[in-house]
Amino acid sequence: ALRMMRLLRRFRPRLIGTTAPKPLNEFSSVSRLAVDGNSVYVAAGEAGMHIYDFTRREEPALAGSFETSGMTFQVAVHGRHAYLADGPAGLRVMDITNPARPVEVARHDAPGFAQSIVLAPPFAYLSTTPGFGGDTLTVFDIRDPAKPVKRGSLRVAIQSHQVKLARFD
Repeated sequence: ALRMMRLLRRFRPRLIGTTAPKPLNEFSSVSRLAVDGNSVYVAAGEAGMHIYDFTRREEPALAGSFETSGMTFQVAVHGRHAYLADGPAGLRVMDITNPARPVEVARHDAPGFAQSIVLAPPFAYLSTTPGFGGDTLTVFDIRDPAKPVKRGSLRVAIQSHQVKLARFD
């Protein structure tokens, strides 16, 4: 279930809303969330991406969903677009202007199994695992979300399963 908590005091969270997730199949699970305003975007494995509306905090509701042919491990949101690390289907870009009907606007193959995505506009960083023996980090230019352009990649010797960005001054 998705639960909305209020943290009025650091050590005393209070439950203010909950919703049961859309039924998932036996190969689906909620792996990661992205929050943008009152919307929560759920990476739901083989069930794709689910969008929940938390405008009414006490009664959050499923606003829409998109089933993919891959296995959605992570969702990142920027503006009107959601970017999915979609397992064997690579990178998917969804127009989420109408959360009830997300529309795929782009797809880009990636080496291996896409597991993690981080945005630092105008770039998206996609981590893929080709199998045992290391990962690949691929950088996409997303200035035009309908046409992501691969700008480079780096193979690393370990499996990371997730990518994070840090800025050092």
